[in-house]
Amino acid sequence: MRAYYSTYASLGASQLYQTLMLIATVASCIAGPGIGYFDCYFDIDMHMLCTQIFTIGEAVYCLTAISVIVSNKDKFSQSSYVQSRIDYLEYARYFTLFLGVVKFV
Repeated sequence: MRAYYSTYASLGASQLYQTLMLIATVASCIAGPGIGYFDCYFDIDMHMLCTQIFTIGEAVYCLTAISVIVSNKDKFSQSSYVQSRIDYLEYARYFTLFLGVVKFV
């Protein structure tokens, strides 16, 4: 995340978005190795907790990054190829959110 901090700042990402992304990254970096560690020692409850934290952290990071990119679409190349890929990112974000809502309903 630290490598992308200045990139997101140059895109105009707010301090709130950057903090949210940093928290999500830290959660994933801590919980990721815990998945394998607790799996090796057969502590299924802790393994599942680490898996949930990791997955939520990655989802929050990805969805926030996509939001920053889509909201600053004009700062990228105006070629039809690049703009269409940003549109695909936006569609993927909506599809992911839709699947998340359907899963929990």
